[in-house]
Amino acid sequence: MRNKFLAVLAMAALIFAGCSKDNDGGSTIGEGEIGFYLKISQESDETKADAGQVTGGKVNFSEGALFFADASDNFVRYVRITNDLVTGTVSAAELEAGYLFNGISSTAVKVYVIGGYNFSGTTSVANKAALDAIKVTLKDESDANFGVSNATLAGSGAIVPVGTSNSQSWHNPAPAGATHEAYVEVRPLIARWEIESVGTKTGADIDNDWILEGIYVDNIYYESSLFGAYTATEWYEYPWTVKGSTYDRYNRLDNTSNYSTADWNPILFDDGSYDYDNNAVFPAYATAASSLRDAAADGVSKTGAEIVVVPENGAWAYNVFADPSNVPNIVLHFSNVNITSTGQPRPNKTMDDLVGEAGYTHSTGDYDGVAFLAVTGYRESGAPVTVEGGHVYVISDLFFDEDDLRDEPKGPEDPDNPDPDKKFDVFVQIKLMDWVVVPVTPEFN
Repeated sequence: MRNKFLAVLAMAALIFAGCSKDNDGGSTIGEGEIGFYLKISQESDETKADAGQVTGGKVNFSEGALFFADASDNFVRYVRITNDLVTGTVSAAELEAGYLFNGISSTAVKVYVIGGYNFSGTTSVANKAALDAIKVTLKDESDANFGVSNATLAGSGAIVPVGTSNSQSWHNPAPAGATHEAYVEVRPLIARWEIESVGTKTGADIDNDWILEGIYVDNIYYESSLFGAYTATEWYEYPWTVKGSTYDRYNRLDNTSNYSTADWNPILFDDGSYDYDNNAVFPAYATAASSLRDAAADGVSKTGAEIVVVPENGAWAYNVFADPSNVPNIVLHFSNVNITSTGQPRPNKTMDDLVGEAGYTHSTGDYDGVAFLAVTGYRESGAPVTVEGGHVYVISDLFFDEDDLRDEPKGPEDPDNPDPDKKFDVFVQIKLMDWVVVPVTPEFN
C-alpha cells in the first residue's frame, strides 16, 4: 500500500543579507546565506485512526525542530518548532501555504525534521550523532487517552536546486528567485495495532465459557532514536527456553515481568485492570488477577464465529515502534478452555510434564484449561505485511479453534517463528493515521 501519510517540506533558497530572529530573517542578500522555504501539506483521505482507546485519533505536530546539516552532518542551523508565542511566530495556515525563512548557511545540504518531540531547553544540537543520541520510549509515544497524539515524527531530505525534486506536484511553485528546495516525507516512528473482536470459530470444539485473561504485545523494541534506530538491548521477546519458562513473563502481578512495570502497564497489554477514565489501575485489581472477559460475560453474534468478545472501547489497541524487519507478536491468554466433545478442560501438557520437578508444586491438571493464542504474522490481501510507521493495522475478527491454541505463549523451535504447526497468521486492514497541523512557532537559535 502506498503511504499517503506525508508531510511535505518544500525548501527554496534565496541569497540575502542579515540573520535576524524576525519572521523574514532580513530582507537583503548576504554572502554565504540561503533562504529556507517551508511548506507543510498532507493527504488525509481515509487516514483517520478510528478505533480503540483513541479519543482524538490524530497525530500532532505541535512541537519539534528543523536541523540543517552540512556535508559532514554537522548542524549549521537549528530551528525549534513550538506553540510558544515568541519572536518569529508563524501560524499553521502560513506553513500550509508556504513560508520563507532567511539566514541559513549556504553550506547546508540536507535538512532533518522532527515533530512530536519537545526541544524546550535545548539551545543547540551539534550534529546528527548528537541528535541520534536522543531516545524516546513507547511510554513517550502514548498519550493519556492511549491514542497517537504524542507520536514522534521524523524525516529528512537533501537540499537540491529548484526543479530537481517534485515540488510542482504539490501545487506550490518556489518563489521567484529561489534557487534550492527539498522534498521530505515525515512519518510517525510508531505503528498501531487494533483488535476489534476475539471469538471461537463456528464449529470449534470449545464451549462458550472460556475466559480471556489478557492480551500482550511481544517481539518489540521499547526504545528508539528519533529516527527509528534501535539497539539489541531494547529488544523484548520471551522465547521458550525451557518448559514453563514464559508463563510468568505474561503476568502483571509477577514482578519479574515487564508488564508489571509502570512503563509497560498498561500501554503494552490489557487484562481489564486499568481504569482508562482515571488513568489508574482499578483498586480491586491492584493486587489481584483480572480478565477481559469472564465465563459469565455475554458474547455477541458474528458471522463465522460461535461466540465473540468485543472490547468496551471499540478495540484493544497498542502503539509499537515500526520495524520493517519484524512484526510484533500478539499473545492472548485464556483460561477455562473446555473441550465440548469431551466435556473436560483442555489439557496443558507442557505444565503437566513439570509435575514433581524442582520449583513446581502444582499437581497434574492444575493448568488444564489454560491456553495461549500467539499471533505471529499478518497479511493484507494475501500478502505478508511489512510494518510501517503511521499505519494502523486493524484485526477485525480474531477467531480461533482448538487447533490454534498452544500450551505455552511461545513455541520451542524458533522464538520468531514459533512451532510451525502452531503458527497463527491473521488478516489485517491497514489504515493511516491522520496528521493535524496545529499553530506553531519557529524559534531561531
